[in-house]
Formats: sequence, C-alpha cells, structure tokens
Amino acid sequence: MGKPVTPYRAGEILGARRMNATVSVVNRLATESDARKRRYGSSRNDILLAKVTGHADITANTKWKYSWEEVAISSKTSTLDTDIDALDPRTGTTTTDYALNLCEINNTAADAIGGDGVDSDGDDYPANFKRRPIGSQGTTDTHAVDVVVVMFMVYDDMGLKRPVFSQPNAHDGTC
Repeated sequence: MGKPVTPYRAGEILGARRMNATVSVVNRLATESDARKRRYGSSRNDILLAKVTGHADITANTKWKYSWEEVAISSKTSTLDTDIDALDPRTGTTTTDYALNLCEINNTAADAIGGDGVDSDGDDYPANFKRRPIGSQGTTDTHAVDVVVVMFMVYDDMGLKRPVFSQPNAHDGTC
C-alpha cells in the first residue's frame, strides 16, 4: 500500500495520490448516501398537508390507523387543491403506509387518556359516549369528513418512514 495520505493544507497543490484519495472518499460518501436514500426515501419534504380519507380500528375504539392522500393549497384560490398529480402525491391506505395519530399513540383498550386529556374509561365519562376516529361524524364511526392535517414523515425503529399527525379526537354519543 504506500504511505497514508495526509490531510490537505491550504495553498497546497493536490497531487495525483491526494486527488485519488479525495475522489475515493467522495465516491464512498455518494454510495452511502444512495443506500440511505433507498432505505429512508428521497430527500423530499417530510412535512406535508394530507387529507384523512378513512380509518380502521387498531385498539378497541381508542386507536386507529388512517388512510390519507397528500394535498396542496391552491395558489390561485387559496383553497385546497386535490388535483396535484404533477407533484406525484403520496398516499396511504389502512393496510399500507397508513398514518398514525400521535394523540392516540399511547392509548390501549384498558387505558385511553388521549392527547386531548379526556379519560374515556373514567368514572365520570358519559356511558353512551366514546372517542371517535378522526373524520367520523356523529354517533357512528363511519368516515364522513375528510379532515386536512399537517403530516410528518418520521422514522420508526426499523428505519422506515412512517406518516404521523397530531389531531385530538372528538367524543360523541347519545345523552
């Protein structure tokens, strides 16, 4: 092997050995960066607007997985633009790339104090009420309202991107 290449000093002319060592380092970093992009996704903006389009139960009426689609604000009308095909909008279903609501993340069937601070298992919680998934309306859990949320892409424990948002749940029932 030859002698190790020492760090570059200001004003020094790069010789062939030093130039080759520099190119090797740059190539290694580029390869690592490409591998990181393949694993974690591109450097595309990880904060987006998304419309919640449905839900499926994870834990007995306390936690759901949500289907969603990316949306944008129209620059012409200051309203929601759902036709953003040019942007290659991201989406998720309740089985693939589903979003999680951080206000529900710690809820279990036995302990459901959501991000809104309401203890739906507490003694003073109305008997005919329950926490509702985002986008449900009235006393049913049927998806009825496409709520727009600020969504973040975060990395899970496996290094994969996971869409999350934070929206307090509504509570509804009969009196």
